Amino acid sequence: MKKRELLTSQIAIIILLLALIRTIGELFRLQYYSSTPLLFADIKPFAIAAMMTSISLLLMLLLYFFSRYVLVTSIAIMTIMGMLAIKYYMLS
Repeated sequence: MKKRELLTSQIAIIILLLALIRTIGELFRLQYYSSTPLLFADIKPFAIAAMMTSISLLLMLLLYFFSRYVLVTSIAIMTIMGMLAIKYYMLS
């Protein structure tokens, strides 16, 4: 059981790292395809999601080093739910 929790937490960390890279990359995509200068209101949801994800990743790594694998996976799930909430409530 411990090996499964370890593998799940490692996968969760990698998934959130990829989500962070994609969120930051979205800012550059918006800048590249925008015909007008971007305002803070345009990038605010992406900045909030990137900050939330980076803080979650830091917490997950600290918990991973202390062998709290279930908490790592739980934080990853909550972070993804938070990113989805930001996407649907702030971008619509």
